[in-house]
Amino acid sequence: TTTTTTTSTTSTIPTTIPITTTNETTATTNHTTSTTRTTTMTTTTTTTTTPTPEGKYMTAVNGNTIYVSSDLGETWNTAFQATSGGFIGISMSNSGRYQVAILKSGTTTLSYSSTSSSLIVSSDYGNSWTPTNQGGYVQTGQTSSPVFCWVGIAVAGDGQNQTMLNFNGLYTTSNYGKSLVLRWNTNFQTWYNGVGTIPLCTSDTGKYQAVVFNGLFLSTDFGTTWNPAGVGAPVAGVAMSASGQYVTAVSPTYFVGQTYPGVIQVSSTYGVNWTTISISHTWNDVSISWTGQYQIASAIGALYLSSDFGQTWGQVYPASSVRWLSVSMSWSGQIMLVSSDSHVFLSSDFGATWNATTLGFGTSSLALAAARPWT
Repeated sequence: TTTTTTTSTTSTIPTTIPITTTNETTATTNHTTSTTRTTTMTTTTTTTTTPTPEGKYMTAVNGNTIYVSSDLGETWNTAFQATSGGFIGISMSNSGRYQVAILKSGTTTLSYSSTSSSLIVSSDYGNSWTPTNQGGYVQTGQTSSPVFCWVGIAVAGDGQNQTMLNFNGLYTTSNYGKSLVLRWNTNFQTWYNGVGTIPLCTSDTGKYQAVVFNGLFLSTDFGTTWNPAGVGAPVAGVAMSASGQYVTAVSPTYFVGQTYPGVIQVSSTYGVNWTTISISHTWNDVSISWTGQYQIASAIGALYLSSDFGQTWGQVYPASSVRWLSVSMSWSGQIMLVSSDSHVFLSSDFGATWNATTLGFGTSSLALAAARPWT
């Protein structure tokens, strides 16, 4: 950021010979010439804003605790600890400044009989957290927050636009959660398996969004209206590129008493057309880089990576006994974070090598700041 300050001063310079200079006014009286000269002094103050390194800020939730890292996963600190209940989901803005977590009341797993869960928010990179009124954000036109069972959250790139789900419907906010607007009044409980959150994602601006509901539904108007994407049920995870052009959905092999193929489905047309990648696993989650080129998908006993916009996939961490859970990726795809039942693993070379972080245990959900170089 550069700030320029201009100061003008005026002085009269006596002389015995006429002076003619551009931007100067000359007057002659009694053979004496005086020159009025305007001198412009420019002072430039430069303030350098250092871009956030991609993946610098990371947040993981486990049980009733939120853990944060601000050094690319080298060290982790306890940022918030609830007196009861457990966290089931986390989402953050590109810079990592704005974060929203879902805290389930009572236990760490939601069930059909659950009555409430809260949205816990941070606006300082996860260093401090503020619980909202018991059931979450206050809706437009209400003076108090009702008891809601929140089951999904997605924060857009700037943190201003957010989308969240509860059993009563889908809501959006365009003012960092100060007010909510009900966009889709439907019972999401009918498609909730009782574990974790309902998958939900947005593009960088929030214009394009995807949510799992009896398959996959898409929005192209900031979550205002929704239409089926033509992806068969069920879907365990969904992610999209910053532009919304590339969308990838992963499916499990088993859901609510029925078996399914367990495939990866990719789209490069904003969800209009889909290609099925027949790699059968019980897929859990997927994450995509800024452009969509790099993608990572987790499954029970498998972790797969694509570097060609989801067209081909290869297993990058062959550990058949590991149940891979949540995955997250930085803007370029260089930094990747994945959780298992027992550890959180980090890669800083596009998935070529992996190392266990110092967190020392598995997490139910995690997120890292995409952090484009210009954020």
